[in-house]
Amino acid sequence: MVDRLFSDAALVELYDVLCPWEQRGDLDFYLELVMSAKAVLDVGCGTGALLHRAREIGHAGRLCGLDPANAMLDVARTRSDIEWIHGDLDAVAPTRRRRRGTRDRRPPSPTPAAALPASSWGPFALP
Repeated sequence: MVDRLFSDAALVELYDVLCPWEQRGDLDFYLELVMSAKAVLDVGCGTGALLHRAREIGHAGRLCGLDPANAMLDVARTRSDIEWIHGDLDAVAPTRRRRRGTRDRRPPSPTPAAALPASSWGPFALP
């Protein structure tokens, strides 16, 4: 279930106002990684601020945002030159075998997708 903050359209409209790019320490770091990649899958893209900025400053490759909150994606979709997918990583995560045939549904790596070349996305690769 998506938290109300991210599913209520009225609250989502305030998200980027209350969490502006300039006050966040992570976005500039990730922007550099995004700009160095040919294709990017932003897992938990929210309102799409990172991918929007990448496109604004010239990223010409494939950009795709994945988020479980439709209200967040409604804001992100103001740019149609970026792919937006409603869903979560857990729903598409590959399974890995553990002892005695049990399955582990966790993502295979904690490394941000933006830091990985598209060829290493494996089952997360986009068609």
